[in-house]
Amino acid sequence: MIERELLPSSWTIVPLRRVLRKVERPVPDGSGIVTAYRSGKVGLRSATREEGYTLSEAETGYQGVERGDLVFHALDGFAGAVGVSDAAGRCTPVYHVCEPFLGDDPRFIAFSLRAMGSTGFLAVQAGNVRQRSVDFRAWDAFAQIPFPRPPISCERAIADSLDAETRRIDLLIEKKRRLAASLEAWFVSRIAHEFGVDSRVASSSWETAVSATWPTAALRRYARIVNGGTPSAEEDYWNGNVVWVTPEDLSDDPLEINESRRTLTALGVASSSATAIPTGSIVISTRAPIGSLGIAEVPVAFNQGCRGIRPSAALDSRFLLFQLMLARPYLDSLGNGTTFKELSASALGAARIAVPPLPQQIEIRRRLMTAHRVTSDARARLSRQIDLLRERRQALITAAVTGQLDVAKAAA
Repeated sequence: MIERELLPSSWTIVPLRRVLRKVERPVPDGSGIVTAYRSGKVGLRSATREEGYTLSEAETGYQGVERGDLVFHALDGFAGAVGVSDAAGRCTPVYHVCEPFLGDDPRFIAFSLRAMGSTGFLAVQAGNVRQRSVDFRAWDAFAQIPFPRPPISCERAIADSLDAETRRIDLLIEKKRRLAASLEAWFVSRIAHEFGVDSRVASSSWETAVSATWPTAALRRYARIVNGGTPSAEEDYWNGNVVWVTPEDLSDDPLEINESRRTLTALGVASSSATAIPTGSIVISTRAPIGSLGIAEVPVAFNQGCRGIRPSAALDSRFLLFQLMLARPYLDSLGNGTTFKELSASALGAARIAVPPLPQQIEIRRRLMTAHRVTSDARARLSRQIDLLRERRQALITAAVTGQLDVAKAAA
């Protein structure tokens, strides 16, 4: 990322330790947990969400954070988890809590580190690269990162400009997200209409609502429930031709599953508790979160965060898929657990489903597939627009913090 001859003549390159120092603040009484997100936001976890985190029983090594501190996640900073905290609180030892000591703008430093991460520069600088993370837990390793430093007045001008422009882009992204969510809500209401229930049907009243229209039965009477698994790290088990689904692969409710982020070999499936299920089967996430799902367009295996559902000939696969989408709050209510809630195989098998005659299932499925094509096409366009806005945001940051963009001209 940093080539001296490409920087403006007034800029210098110095190690981060020349502009930042690590601080060790006491933990304020009753303080909340501060988290650095990959979006660049740093603030109280309670202001965003509380679920989905791994909590330690003993808060050994926690450190205090003050509003305005620069906070860098030593294992996730390469992916953007760095920024200026907007709140006071406490954070784990995996973070570096820092402050400039020569008047440098912490916002500019945070933007620079985000740009270094997005271009891969941080990965090159790290002495220890872990799977899917770059390890900067050693302060000396973090502090030696080369930092392109403009005059302080320039830092502030760039940070002000980037704050304004990234805020504008973030607002556009949020509007498009809300529109995508409204399309999803409309489709769920369409499913509810076909099932003759209110789309806001409470989990406690699901069985009553669907049984008012059609006969119901436990899912296990019409489908086989299959558990998932993960092979060991043996090289021969991975990167094969078998699609291997995790809850992350289902996070956007893909409807149809034909690929995954990671894949297995046939040997990997045979040597583990993972099971390959045939085309037409449903894969559903049963923890973190419960209820994301899709239908297999190719034979797939999956990890222990998911379960497979193999419908019998009396149950149309896509009809069941749409019904489970509508029943998501009900399925979530069946989950149990202390550390995190999980939907067990027995609870999933006991879930009540509507079972109208097969010809009626097929007719409903046809109408819903037509509606889904309309909404999915629109959501795909919105997703692409969001991706382009994110690319624009990151390109803008990188250009500004390397002196390739004159912020005064850009703002004009």
